Amino acid sequence: MELRQLKYFLAVAEELHFGNAARRMNISQPPLSQQVKQLEEELGAKLFERTSRSVALTPEGVFFKEEAKAILERLERAGDTVRAMARGEEGALSIGFVVIINQSLLPEVILDFQQRFPKVRLELKEMTTNYQLKSVRNGTLDIGFIRYHNQDLSGLCKKTYIKENYVLALSDRHPLAGRSEVSLGELTDEPLVMFKRDNLPALYDEIVRAFTRAGMRPRMVQETNRRLTAIALVAAGMGVSPVPESTRRLGREGVTYLPIVEPLPEIEVAAVWADKGGTSVLDSFVAVMESHRHRD
Repeated sequence: MELRQLKYFLAVAEELHFGNAARRMNISQPPLSQQVKQLEEELGAKLFERTSRSVALTPEGVFFKEEAKAILERLERAGDTVRAMARGEEGALSIGFVVIINQSLLPEVILDFQQRFPKVRLELKEMTTNYQLKSVRNGTLDIGFIRYHNQDLSGLCKKTYIKENYVLALSDRHPLAGRSEVSLGELTDEPLVMFKRDNLPALYDEIVRAFTRAGMRPRMVQETNRRLTAIALVAAGMGVSPVPESTRRLGREGVTYLPIVEPLPEIEVAAVWADKGGTSVLDSFVAVMESHRHRD
């Protein structure tokens, strides 16, 4: 059974006239009649009652008309969907992110993308940097927003999304809370709340070295990769914590943020995705992301 046979049959079924159906399909009548006859032979059923004056559908023909119409409509919808997917207008996209990105422009990018491409289904996943890199490489994540600090990105595309500095988070009851800035040397014997080393070992070590150079021996009391947890510990007075400047936007009461005099490593959040095998939907998302990145 061929697609053109279904189209020819449906034209006759709707026109109930072989000549009109042939003109509608822009072919001569004999080939159309031949294709309909072949279809009937293949089905082993008579679809039309023909007389010299009229054409009528048989009961089998009435049933087959509805089925053929539904098949052709589904094929048309499938074609429209595939063409939309090829243009990056339809499909699905999985996006990983670290918490830091959620306090930046990512929500604006997501909203803009959904307004431009409402038929694309987005799946947002909060994930650590290392897990995102693994997931992008094994194909279970389309794009990830990671904290970048000299990791191996072989096989991946990378675009810097934002850069920001560290500030010191401390309880507003802390003796230094009223200062306009703080030096690391003033934090001798202060308990520290830090992210876990296994998440970003190179960055962790560089921050610790900065404290050491300032004459302070870091005393870690808590390590957590969840920024809300770190800020809650700071608010409770359990320690101070170097955090990305965007943490201010969390609006946690009882916490003060001070610029740090000594330079700490700059925080870079980057978007990463596989350098081959990307979809048109991914290309569309990257284009929207780029427009916001340049606007920023």
